[in-house]
Amino acid sequence: MEIPMNLLKMSHSKQVEDGRGFYVNDQNRYECLKCGYSYVHRTHLSRHMKYECALLLADGRATKDGQFYCTKCSKCYKYKQNLLRHVKFECGKEPSFFCQFCSYRAKQMCSVKKHIKLIHGFLGKYRCPKCPKLYKYYTSLYSHLKYVCGKEANLKCPIADCPFKTKLKGTLKMHVFLKHHVSI
Repeated sequence: MEIPMNLLKMSHSKQVEDGRGFYVNDQNRYECLKCGYSYVHRTHLSRHMKYECALLLADGRATKDGQFYCTKCSKCYKYKQNLLRHVKFECGKEPSFFCQFCSYRAKQMCSVKKHIKLIHGFLGKYRCPKCPKLYKYYTSLYSHLKYVCGKEANLKCPIADCPFKTKLKGTLKMHVFLKHHVSI
């Protein structure tokens, strides 16, 4: 980010603050407010403040403590890109990312991925094109598409007065064994 010339003032007698956090010392060098490094060229100071000391705000203003502040909620961030992400996706907005396995919602997709891995035990690579389900293996997705997705539950529990229905034979066997203690 290029710093406009009118923001920087030169002085030969003492260190002068230009009102934006930039200091010019008595040797005509541009000095970093945070760490004290000095540079002959203002563009070098600008690069240093942006990438090394993180002192520049998005509009070119420098902050004394090197943090980037949200103007709406006053949250502060070390890096400018984190502030921009916060403003775009988080600040004053409802969570827009959701877990396809439960009702968990988050403002960042990485939070949802972390939730799925920790709570549900995996992070699926294969997404069903007909529903929001994810699968770790392609063969699981293939079975889901062939036997489950968009199909009606047509297998009924053989035990009288049990309303259970399913789409898969293995699920029916497991149900009968666990709920009725009978093996088929």
